[in-house]
Amino acid sequence: MKQCSDLQTSPTANTADARGVPGQVVLLAMAALLALTAGWLMWRASYSATTDGKRIVCAANLRAIGNALQDYADAAGGLYPESLQQLVDLRLLIPRQLVSPLSGHEPPACDYVYLRPVAPPSADARSWWILAHALSSYGDGDGANALFANGSVAFLAPDVLTEKAARLQDQARSVDRLPPTVIPPSDIPAQD
Repeated sequence: MKQCSDLQTSPTANTADARGVPGQVVLLAMAALLALTAGWLMWRASYSATTDGKRIVCAANLRAIGNALQDYADAAGGLYPESLQQLVDLRLLIPRQLVSPLSGHEPPACDYVYLRPVAPPSADARSWWILAHALSSYGDGDGANALFANGSVAFLAPDVLTEKAARLQDQARSVDRLPPTVIPPSDIPAQD
């Protein structure tokens, strides 16, 4: 028969570690640290999902803008509108589609930079010709969506977007075309 003195106790129960801290306190501190880490990871995942969702809506807005620009150009003999607001006035877009969800603005603002071609982009230029883009400063500043003349939308890093915009200016000049008119995002005055 075993005696009480023969029973071994758990190494962490009612004992102290090398620094003299009771084992239960160490376990409590570790549990608290684990809970804080898990909470931070869940917040970060939620924030990332929210930002990704807003980028997807931004890309959808740019695709809608691209479709409306193409419809306008088809009806106007290849010419593009003076501003994106004209697409709203003609009911080819709704005002909300001119607002990037990453900006936090409300209609009637226009959050997209419009690079209005003076002449229609040639067939070979449509894959690199940027028609519109969001600003990198919206969101995390790690890039922005850009709409190309062929209808595709891509997320570009800020330096890539700047480089492509500069190349657009150079290539537009080299193919005997005037560079595009850059119409920055701005507040669109409310109509009376």
